[in-house]
Amino acid sequence: TTPLYIATFKGHINIVKYLIEHGADIEKPDNEKRTPLYVAAQKGHLDIAKFLVECGADISKTTKFEYDPLYRAVLSGHLDVVELL
Repeated sequence: TTPLYIATFKGHINIVKYLIEHGADIEKPDNEKRTPLYVAAQKGHLDIAKFLVECGADISKTTKFEYDPLYRAVLSGHLDVVELL
């Protein structure tokens, strides 16, 4: 788990921006292949999801169970994130 992953999980947009501006890998997954964008979709952090997409995050990258961020947003009921993705 990376600092970017943790900041995304907790919804700290300013830390997410800082980490990315200083070279954090936006595609680096955790041990289950969940990317920061996947976590933002899961938690409903629209601001972070939007920022990650603007920075080039791959919206089709899947977890080890083959779930993508859109699927996770739908499953979690975060319709605003669904619309973004």
